[in-house]
Amino acid sequence: MPSLTKVQTGFLEAVNPFTLAPGTASAPIISFSNSAATGMFSPSAGALAFSTGSTQNALTILSGGDVGIGVESPGAKLETATYGAGAATVARFRRNNNSDQHVFDVSVNPDTDTVKLISTGSANGSIILGTLAVDAL
Repeated sequence: MPSLTKVQTGFLEAVNPFTLAPGTASAPIISFSNSAATGMFSPSAGALAFSTGSTQNALTILSGGDVGIGVESPGAKLETATYGAGAATVARFRRNNNSDQHVFDVSVNPDTDTVKLISTGSANGSIILGTLAVDAL
């Protein structure tokens, strides 16, 4: 009988493919004990998705490599979406994770059909596409 004080390490190698049922957004096939509606599932053949609290469009990866954040069927290598009225930031790029300096935001406003590109740091400024206005922060 093996000793209970030893830890065995190694790996598991499947002889045949390891297959799972596809699952759904509200019942992902791989989930967490503290949140059964959060996890990983396959919404269609060749697609992988992650749900958070039954929301499918948390993250979707299609077989062609298109990735969607907030989008169930992305049509580009990276597509993001946010829902609701008014302006919203859909992408943020930072130079330093612990600082608000050197941030580049991309915001959209469906109410005014504009896209705003905002830069912070040593060269603050913004450009609004869809209007003739260019403003400084």
